[in-house]
Amino acid sequence: MAEALALVGGASALITISKDFLHVGKKLRHYRKTLKHAKEEIEAVEVDTMTCGDILVLFDNALEEDPSPMAEKMRKMEIDKNLHKRSRSLLRKIRMILEKRLRPMSKKHSPGALQRLAAQCMWLFQKDEINEILNELERVKASVQMCISLVTYAALKDRASQMTDIPPELDHRL
Repeated sequence: MAEALALVGGASALITISKDFLHVGKKLRHYRKTLKHAKEEIEAVEVDTMTCGDILVLFDNALEEDPSPMAEKMRKMEIDKNLHKRSRSLLRKIRMILEKRLRPMSKKHSPGALQRLAAQCMWLFQKDEINEILNELERVKASVQMCISLVTYAALKDRASQMTDIPPELDHRL
């Protein structure tokens, strides 16, 4: 019973964090469409953020649907929880960029042109933060994709081992 609850907790955590990624991605899309500066950087983070949210959902589905020993091993190793922790930290960094770097550049949130200009200048000097976030997004995506591949491989291997020899009537037809 405790294992089932832990699995549900880990799964719901991945779904929650993937929704957070998608929500942040939508905010980034809004800023990309409304700001005149930093469009390329914002778009790169937006695309990777949305993709990361999508593949977290795929990984969650793969873990839930697959009874293979590999999926069970991943659940026991709490890989989903570790990915959740890494993702939560990454989302904090992205939200900080949204609030401290992008929001001040918006006419809606910044009352003066001088403040917007200062925010735009700061953006130019803070590009290392964006590159760091993009690199971390790539690492999280690669980790999740590798886990999905392992679960898929184990499921295919399990199914292949369950297959018997070709029945004689089918072999005769071939």
